[in-house]
Amino acid sequence: MNKFSAGFTAVELLIVMALALLIVGFSFKGFLLFKRNLMHWQERITLEQAGQRIIKSLTEDLYKLRGIQQADPTTITFEDYKGDTLTYRLKNQNIFKNGYPLLHNQILAQFLKFEYYTSEGDIIEKQKIERIKIHLILRYKKNRYFELISSVKLRNRRSF
Repeated sequence: MNKFSAGFTAVELLIVMALALLIVGFSFKGFLLFKRNLMHWQERITLEQAGQRIIKSLTEDLYKLRGIQQADPTTITFEDYKGDTLTYRLKNQNIFKNGYPLLHNQILAQFLKFEYYTSEGDIIEKQKIERIKIHLILRYKKNRYFELISSVKLRNRRSF
C-alpha cells in the first residue's frame, strides 16, 4: 500500500454523499410534516378560542337577563338587569352583538341556533322560557370546523 493513497475513492465518496442526501431528504420531509401538524393545531386553537369567547359572552349576558323581547332560532333580543337591550344575531356568516361583529380573522359562523325550553325540557313560547340552548358551529378558512353546544338556565327572568 502506497503511503500517498490514504484517502477515499470516488465510489466511497459517492456512497457517503448518497447516504447523506437520503438523511437530509428524510429530515426535510419530517420537518414539513411537523410544520403542517403545527399549523393544524394553531387553527384548531384559534377556532376553539373564538367559539369559547362567544359562548362565554352569551352565557354571561343571558345570566343577567331580565326579560326576552325577541326569541328566534338565530336571533335573541333581551333586557339585562341594568335595563340595557342586548341583541345577538347570526348574519352574513358572522355573529353580531348589538350590531358589532364578534368574529374576525377568517373565522366564519356556519351555524347559530337558539332553542328555548321550560325546566322540564319542553320547547315553548318566549313568556315561559326557563332555559336556552345555544348551538354554534364555526369554520376557519376552508375545512376546519368547531362545534360548541351550551345551555343556560335563566335566573332573573321576568315577563314583558
